[in-house]
Amino acid sequence: MPVHYVRLSDKHLDETMQPAALVGLSHRRAVIEAADPLPGYTNIMLRFEEKTGGEETPELYAKVIRPLDEAEKRYLIHFTSVSPGLRERLRQIERRGGKPRLD
Repeated sequence: MPVHYVRLSDKHLDETMQPAALVGLSHRRAVIEAADPLPGYTNIMLRFEEKTGGEETPELYAKVIRPLDEAEKRYLIHFTSVSPGLRERLRQIERRGGKPRLD
């Protein structure tokens, strides 16, 4: 699933949005494949594509826990803030079984 991310520093956006892909998902964690290396414990904001007719900006905040595969720039992240609408959207994706689960 395509997403975009930006690093955060003291609640400020550090750079422009970078492309990424959500390649694994559980209710509190995910694996992303990032455009650039992400140091451990970096705070990031992820932005999802808006659904047609959606009023809510589909963003969530997460912390990079650790790299899973630095060659492929895959990182385990932990969600720190997810809106109720986006949480439900993530549950639907998880239930479809199209992505690997992270238990």
